[in-house]
Amino acid sequence: MAEQTPAAMLLRVLRAASIVCAVVVGLIIAIELWKRWLVGTERYLVPSDYVFLVVLFGLLLGLVLLARAITRELRRSRGS
Repeated sequence: MAEQTPAAMLLRVLRAASIVCAVVVGLIIAIELWKRWLVGTERYLVPSDYVFLVVLFGLLLGLVLLARAITRELRRSRGS
């Protein structure tokens, strides 16, 4: 295996951290959806509940895009 630069190792750690955070946010979304729609408490939803879910989906999207961008940068630096 080729020796990695400190920058590449840092990018790998950041990519792993963003993936772990995305999984945690996904689990929170799954729990919220289960709690609201499958258990039957959807009639008690207030607007802030919808906003919370929208913020979670936005956070999930941002984390996935961050991991994708880091992966692209790692491939680009490996090729040069």
